[in-house]
Amino acid sequence: MKNIEKYIFHSTVFKILKTHYLHLFFKNIEQMGDYTLECSFKIENKAVYPCRFNVWFNHDYINRLKAALTLAKQFEHVNDHIHLSFDQFKGVVDANFDFSKVRRLVLGIDFRSNLKDSRFKIWLVMDPNDSSLAKILACGGFSQSYQHFFLNQSVFLNRSLLLGFDFTFNGENQLKLYPVLFQRDLRNQVFLKELKKIFTSSVINLMLLCDRFHIGIKENLKDFIIHFHPKNPRQFIKTVNTINRNDVFNRVINQVNDADLNEIFISLSNAEILNRKIESINFYYM
Repeated sequence: MKNIEKYIFHSTVFKILKTHYLHLFFKNIEQMGDYTLECSFKIENKAVYPCRFNVWFNHDYINRLKAALTLAKQFEHVNDHIHLSFDQFKGVVDANFDFSKVRRLVLGIDFRSNLKDSRFKIWLVMDPNDSSLAKILACGGFSQSYQHFFLNQSVFLNRSLLLGFDFTFNGENQLKLYPVLFQRDLRNQVFLKELKKIFTSSVINLMLLCDRFHIGIKENLKDFIIHFHPKNPRQFIKTVNTINRNDVFNRVINQVNDADLNEIFISLSNAEILNRKIESINFYYM
């Protein structure tokens, strides 16, 4: 589907009203031009959050980042109760940041009925070297235990990284790191042996159904969030249902079944998969 068709489809299915904030977001995105729209919904404890859109760019990252920061200021000017803090972002993406390592830029929005819970997102897909990764970990506010864990897992090193900044409208922000792995990595027996030290067979079996996946590590090191990119989305969903059938998710996914689901991501909690009680699901489709 074209961008406008995806927006209309998603907005119609979920009855999303085009608020002033959503209009402001897309007005600025259209001015940036040449993007691919990704629609999304989130399920959390049976609640559905559908007003989620990401836009992907594959060039002109510096100018578009400047435009993104201008957009953030516009949100604040519209409502005095909106506050977005970019101190952490500027600590990582500073004047010495190497944009030659960036392969994609993603700007996103997640609007909630309680506006202060809404989030503006800036995500970078990049190929960091050792020094830039160390700087990201040091300047990103991660604990020493997190940095030690990340740097001592060979499966996370020397690969592409999804570097995500989430800016909540109440002034809070969070940096997320997702190493990008591919199915070809699973064919490497040495790599697979290391991965099995971290994940159980039930999780690895889901990975095997994907051509790539991103692994996010919770700051408290108690859980992983895995973005699965399945080769066959419907087969993947059936497999997830054998682990634990989330009725809310299946009801919602039936609503978007008419969409072209060839390009999707499904985010699941490693802990919830192990407990066979999947309550938190992020679904993305292009």
